Amino acid sequence: MFRSIDVDNSGTLTMEELKAGLTKQGSELAESEVLQLMEAAEVDGSGTIDYMEFLTELCI
Repeated sequence: MFRSIDVDNSGTLTMEELKAGLTKQGSELAESEVLQLMEAAEVDGSGTIDYMEFLTELCI
């Protein structure tokens, strides 16, 4: 799932990639809810979600 959302193959997810990826997966979350997910998962201060953050925060 991470790879399908990471459209630029950078190894990290931006807010835009996360929102588009969740929509592509059938999610109907509001932008504010996607922002909350982003803030919860992005723990290292980089402004993006890396694979380990994705696994730790979004897949559990």
